[in-house]
Amino acid sequence: MITNWKILISAALLLVAQPGFADDKATATARLQSVDALTALDSPAVKPWHLKLNVQLFDDRGKPTEQGDIEEWWANPQQSLISYTFPSYTGKVLQTADGTFRTAHFGVPPMLVALLLDQVVHPMPRAADLEGTEPTLRKETVATLPLACIMLSQPLKDVPVQPLGLFPTYCLDESKDILRATYFLGSVAAVQNTVGKFQNLMIATNVTVNVGATKLAEARLTALAGLKPDATLFAKPEGFEPVGKMTLVSSEVMNDQALIKVPTVYPATAKSKHSDGAVVMRAIIGRDGHVHTLQLKSTPDADLALSALYAVRQWVYKPYLLNGEAVDVDTTITVRFQYRGK
Repeated sequence: MITNWKILISAALLLVAQPGFADDKATATARLQSVDALTALDSPAVKPWHLKLNVQLFDDRGKPTEQGDIEEWWANPQQSLISYTFPSYTGKVLQTADGTFRTAHFGVPPMLVALLLDQVVHPMPRAADLEGTEPTLRKETVATLPLACIMLSQPLKDVPVQPLGLFPTYCLDESKDILRATYFLGSVAAVQNTVGKFQNLMIATNVTVNVGATKLAEARLTALAGLKPDATLFAKPEGFEPVGKMTLVSSEVMNDQALIKVPTVYPATAKSKHSDGAVVMRAIIGRDGHVHTLQLKSTPDADLALSALYAVRQWVYKPYLLNGEAVDVDTTITVRFQYRGK
């Protein structure tokens, strides 16, 4: 049984920076780990469970498009089964002691769909996500609510001051270990609108993903209950393939595969500083040609990076074929800005 209650926070978020404070890495990391212990459904200490999410996707104007379901059966960190059922994306992912397998020709899930499931099952960063970062803690105000926001900062030699959201940012209740919202790619916000209690954990029961005031996706938790694992549930069926490494493809080759390139906007703030140069990002492009993950690697200016991240996450490519079959691609995308004066 899940008990629900609302978190009073606006769905259309705007980070309003207050005079911040610097905190050391150990303190910020400890805060992240504390919230993780209270929210991770896939922790070894958790008893087996089954959940179901109803998902509504929206277009860039906030109008409903696809609707579907995500269902997961979880026994332990080495045994789980996820089922995705959408008009344009249907398949299963199986985790066993022998590795991870998925429905053949399935590919990685769309970015928004994967993000919604993560916000329920494991909303905080994992140990691998913290490697190479400098978690920084700042006080912020979101819709008049004081928060403690921790960004997984990375050293950028040309960007001494990094705006929140440039790297993954986790906004917590200022005085309690409660996750309120998570920021990605500069302007994408995942908001935990309502939460419930399950096995003494705080689990999101309603999550929205927004860009500014525009809703991109919403997930409602329709079922979460204990599970008595059946040995046959996690048996690998016919037609599943092992999930291997991404196919590495050069940026030059993928540039020729681009079908839709949403143009970047040269920010006025960057122009006023005569800032220009190359913004470099690592991208995972799925078999469907869409950008599924995006990670900033280097930039000459924070505003240029935010503009590039916003545009590139909307780019679409021709599916990359290897031996005649579409595959997921790991590549680099570079966006160049050149200041030309007035």
